[in-house]
Amino acid sequence: MPYCIGFEIMNLRKLVTAEATTARQALLVIDQVQTRHQELKFIRSPQEGEIGVEMPRLLAKEENEELGHPKVRSSYRLRAAETVEATRCGFNRAGARPSLAP
Repeated sequence: MPYCIGFEIMNLRKLVTAEATTARQALLVIDQVQTRHQELKFIRSPQEGEIGVEMPRLLAKEENEELGHPKVRSSYRLRAAETVEATRCGFNRAGARPSLAP
């Protein structure tokens, strides 16, 4: 399930987002945001809409059980190239991807 994590870069006072394709990747992004003392604004998924930090934690545990606890690189670094402006998150407020129909 894809996730969109929105956060504010304090020294730039700009809201940016990062996309993750799994709950484990979402947790790594969230960890980097919190480690850098940046403000986490939202976490969204198309299935659940806006969610809290606990939901990716729970889903990451399920992913680990299904995949047999594969190793995750803990050195994941959030780079500017991996972030986009919040308006380009790909999900609308309800959590669904915007329709392409006119």
